[in-house]
Amino acid sequence: MRAVEITPRGVELFDAAHVAAEPLAGRLVAELGPGEAEQLRDLLTRFAYPAGGKA
Repeated sequence: MRAVEITPRGVELFDAAHVAAEPLAGRLVAELGPGEAEQLRDLLTRFAYPAGGKA
């Protein structure tokens, strides 16, 4: 069995990337109607993590 652990520097990079991506994400969903951004996020999450547990 192998375990993968994120380093403190990795956490910093992940957080910085997340912050940097927020404005782009906002622009991508700017034209969606009420509730559609949440619906899109739900659908993408279900696509990435199907009910069968296969990713």
